[in-house]
Amino acid sequence: MQKVRFWDPEHWRFRAEETRTVADQMTHEGARAIMRRIALDYDRLAKLAAEQLAGQERGAIGDKT
Repeated sequence: MQKVRFWDPEHWRFRAEETRTVADQMTHEGARAIMRRIALDYDRLAKLAAEQLAGQERGAIGDKT
């Protein structure tokens, strides 16, 4: 079964780090600031994905009892 990346926190953490790397290479301050905000959004997506997975695991554990 293929892993759904939308709920994969590591996917979003990787994207955030990748975006920060690109931002660090930019010379235009405005563009750099935009890229850093995008990285923060990826961090938020990682947090939401982790919470979603934790909720699914709690639900799966609760179904077994």
